[in-house]
Amino acid sequence: MNYLRDKRMASSRRKKGFNIGIVLVLIIFIIVFFRQPIFNFFSSLFTSLGRPIWTSSNTLENTASSYSYIIQSKKSLLAENQILRDQLMADIGEVADREVLADENAQLKEILGRTGGKNLTLGVILAKPNKSPYDTLIIDIGADAGLPKGIKVFAYGNILIGQIAEVNSNTSLVKLFSTPGEKVDVTLDDKNVYVQAVGRGGQNFEITVPREMNIEKGAEAVLPGITPYVLGIVEEIISDPRDPFQKLLLRSPINVQDLKFVQIER
Repeated sequence: MNYLRDKRMASSRRKKGFNIGIVLVLIIFIIVFFRQPIFNFFSSLFTSLGRPIWTSSNTLENTASSYSYIIQSKKSLLAENQILRDQLMADIGEVADREVLADENAQLKEILGRTGGKNLTLGVILAKPNKSPYDTLIIDIGADAGLPKGIKVFAYGNILIGQIAEVNSNTSLVKLFSTPGEKVDVTLDDKNVYVQAVGRGGQNFEITVPREMNIEKGAEAVLPGITPYVLGIVEEIISDPRDPFQKLLLRSPINVQDLKFVQIER
């Protein structure tokens, strides 16, 4: 019994081995004779499956590259824009500075044309009445430039506005004639009568004259002398029939807030 069973098992194994051999031979035959079609099939399958992946990958790489280029371009444009903006501001500042210098040069030429041969020293105003003591100016020259107290100070070369009241080493205080209580002898237009103009502050003056004196608005109060320097112009006349005097209110022809320079007579 055992002998017959072993014989059948051996025969079965031989049969299986033969069948496996036939399968292997067929596979080898198929590979040899149909190798190119099979390769083409798998190659086509691999290409078809990989195409979307490769396409997506290339798209991502191109997008990332484009985005990086956009960022770099934007940074470059911002930097160039800032450079151009800085250059523009510098150019504007230079033009403005030239305009200021041209304006000051024109003013100085005009002032020199009005001096009438006077020997004047130019002073730059450092502080005006809104920052200096009331109705005074502070200028940038003083004792170091040989400036004495009491000398006259002009605006625009021909309008007398005050005198040097205090002198320091390199600055001076100019007291305006319109300082409250300050008194200046003047004449009115062609009237050969000396009257006193009293300062009221803020470049305003007051003059009291007899009521019978015929004075009109716009009349000029000038300092007596060979050169008639205008102190103020009559803007208002206050008169009362019961009062033998009339009051004239005057204002200086210039505004000290507009001044950059003054001229000191030497």
